[in-house]
Amino acid sequence: MRFRLFFVFCCSCVFCFSQEQLIQDYIENMGDNGQRNLVDFVELYEDYEKRPLNLNTNQEADFHNFPFFTAYQLSQVLYYREQMNGFVETSELKILSVFTAAEIKFLQPLLTVEFFHENEVYSSYSMEQMFRFAQVLEKQVGYEEKLKGSKPIIYFRNKQEWDNRLKLGLTIQKDAGEHLFSSKYRNGFDFVSVSLCFKPKTRHMTSVVVGDYALNFGEGLIIWNGFSMGKGVTSTRSDKNGVALMSYHGSDEVHFMRGASVELREGKFSFIPFFSNKNVDAVIQENAEINSIRVDGYHRTANEIANKGTVEENTYGGRLSFREANKLLAVNFVSINYSKNLVYTSAYQKQYSAGIHHYYTSVNHSLIGQNWQVFGEVAIDKEGNYAMLEGLNLYATPNVTFNSTVRKYSGGYRSLYANSFGERSNANNEIGLYTGVTLNLGRGCSVKSYLDLYSFPSLSYREKKKTDGYDFFVEIRKKLSNSSNIYLRSKYEKRQVSFDDNMKEEVSRLRLHYKTVLGKLTLQSRIETSLYNVSEKGVLVFQDVKAQLRRFTLSTRVAYFDTRSYQSSVYAYQPNFLYAFRSMAYFNQGFQILLMAKIPLSHKLKLWFKYQRVQYLNRGTVGSSYYETTTSFLTEISFQIQFLI
Repeated sequence: MRFRLFFVFCCSCVFCFSQEQLIQDYIENMGDNGQRNLVDFVELYEDYEKRPLNLNTNQEADFHNFPFFTAYQLSQVLYYREQMNGFVETSELKILSVFTAAEIKFLQPLLTVEFFHENEVYSSYSMEQMFRFAQVLEKQVGYEEKLKGSKPIIYFRNKQEWDNRLKLGLTIQKDAGEHLFSSKYRNGFDFVSVSLCFKPKTRHMTSVVVGDYALNFGEGLIIWNGFSMGKGVTSTRSDKNGVALMSYHGSDEVHFMRGASVELREGKFSFIPFFSNKNVDAVIQENAEINSIRVDGYHRTANEIANKGTVEENTYGGRLSFREANKLLAVNFVSINYSKNLVYTSAYQKQYSAGIHHYYTSVNHSLIGQNWQVFGEVAIDKEGNYAMLEGLNLYATPNVTFNSTVRKYSGGYRSLYANSFGERSNANNEIGLYTGVTLNLGRGCSVKSYLDLYSFPSLSYREKKKTDGYDFFVEIRKKLSNSSNIYLRSKYEKRQVSFDDNMKEEVSRLRLHYKTVLGKLTLQSRIETSLYNVSEKGVLVFQDVKAQLRRFTLSTRVAYFDTRSYQSSVYAYQPNFLYAFRSMAYFNQGFQILLMAKIPLSHKLKLWFKYQRVQYLNRGTVGSSYYETTTSFLTEISFQIQFLI
């Protein structure tokens, strides 16, 4: 007990990052293909920050709904709580070898060990209202003929909550080039989303959602609407962990449900039936059959507007799960039905299941042992096409974690709402073996690495025959002090190009990143190089400075980039507003200047301003297609205002 109290005292002195910086760091490390519906991620973080998960008093079912623990971490937390009769401080997580120091810093704001009476903490009303505006200042050629709407990007949301039991959300969005307050839209806006979530205080019903909502089943082989991680520095995580049913407040105009759902519980069993009805964008042929379903959500040109909501989609199904201690077994079913016949015409699409009715059934499982976890899902459609993923997490020692995942997605299997682990996220036409390892070397030094071997055995949009490839990733991270760290990251990918039997695409990237906090000043420096097919080189160098001034926070970025073409481009996450996420591709030659200010006008009112200019040194125009300018630079201004009650 003396050691335990001494440990708690020492950990209370650990340096802490701000909430926004923690979220930004986590998102940037989520991986290449894991950034769908990131608003869900930030909202969940904020919800638990306001009402932390109590490590001592919350029930086991509450822990399973906490998406920031892995299944194995959750089992270790519950075991520790049972053996030690509870936690004294949240910093005791460091005693458990399954958490890194960075994960503990991220999790601590979301956890508590103190006891509060529910009426003292949760009986309240809160409201958040937010408006965002962004626009490119230069003239863009598409607005003269093709684009039918206006230039600004507009985003509005209103979220209200009563007693942690009732949530009401409204989201409105308009993309650049789309109409605003147009008679073409029933509600005056291009995209309007409304959701209502109720959590009754009953034993057998945990939540009821009406309006727009998200479903996250299994490993995402048949449906996963929320955020998930792709291949990245989280190399020991290829299994998914999310809330099975939640209200939807994102701006993705395709990957969500619109209707009603409920979660019912009886002992160790849980059942989630659901129904959804909405119109989806589709290209209709002259014979009134569907040629393709559009998933980009854009309604800017005459053709895009003509395709908007042309097909009615009825989706229903459910999930029945059994959970006991460290065991999980679930059966999932989804039926997607269109008002018109879906007929594929392209050669690679003819292997997909066509028609009006589309059925998907899957079984997913998870089993946790003393230092291991096996997980997976097997799915099949009405034609017998299948998708399969099976994985093993092995915690060999407190400092060595190993993950191996095998996947096989048949060429004919295709679910619109799938979001799976792999080189691509659509659970289609892919065979792969992924192996990852994490080594904690001590003294703040760690190594993460993975090797992913994959092939695309059937025809696809890019591949005209069977192709294969692999990518290798390694990162060495060193904590220099409580306020500074540095990492070196390398990724190499090689894949066959199907239209040329003798050609291989090779891309290698090398990044060196340093971060330090000096009082109220945060500095981040990065240099990254890329090499495409040996001969084409690229480089990105930037310096970020974030200053906590007396009345506001100022963030700046100065960047220089030099690449031959888009093929050797270098990507970097951009400083941005709350609920706004952007990763920019730097290519050609030029420099970038970004200034962003966050101004808290009061405790309830916050204002953000951002100015960004990208100057190209080797181009006379910027952009392509509809968004091409006649200048060698691109300037964007934006602001966001948030009002809280």
